[in-house]
Amino acid sequence: MGVVKKKPRKTPLLVVDDDRIIRKLLTRVAERAGFEVDSARDGVEALEMLSRKEYEIAIVDLMMPRLSGYELVQRISNLAPRPTVIVATALTNGDVASLDDSMVRRVIRKPFDIEAVAAALIETAQDIAAQRAADAATGQKSPAVVAKDTTKLAKEATVLSKDATVVAKDANVLSKDATVLAKQASIVAQEAKSLATGTPAEEPPAAPAKPEEKVVPTKGQPPPKEH
Repeated sequence: MGVVKKKPRKTPLLVVDDDRIIRKLLTRVAERAGFEVDSARDGVEALEMLSRKEYEIAIVDLMMPRLSGYELVQRISNLAPRPTVIVATALTNGDVASLDDSMVRRVIRKPFDIEAVAAALIETAQDIAAQRAADAATGQKSPAVVAKDTTKLAKEATVLSKDATVVAKDANVLSKDATVLAKQASIVAQEAKSLATGTPAEEPPAAPAKPEEKVVPTKGQPPPKEH
């Protein structure tokens, strides 16, 4: 039997555009370039998809309803791990300049040059792979992996904090139980001592008797008889 070769893993890519025709066009170009492609109609749907699946590249239109591309890029910056962002827009350089340079890898202009779009996607995927290989060679973790580890450590710290709180409560209960047991042991010791010596155990002093109240007769009434 021949050796079955595994198919190379396709890079997951998300297309975000409210224009159905452009969304289909970019999806087709990306699929022909070898990507595994999903698409979203706006920023809200894109965030939902990003919460369910990790994408390495996201092509984002800037002008969209409900959640614009500007807001989506800002939200993506808070994700861990987060995809590399390519902006697809017909806006001017001035409009794009307000975006965070550290978040946007490339800008592709509308109307699209299909070959240029495919080349930009392939180059971006190659850059990501090269960075990952360089990180592996130097023993460094990629930002996505570091972010995952940081999130994991934060969750573990939260669990440890909760466990410490439970242990503290248990210790407080045990301390109260120990106090009760100490009191009971003291009582038992006193009773044992009284049995050994033949002297009765000390009893708590009796409460003082209340003095008899004198009834002062009112005017016109005879004094009370003494018994």
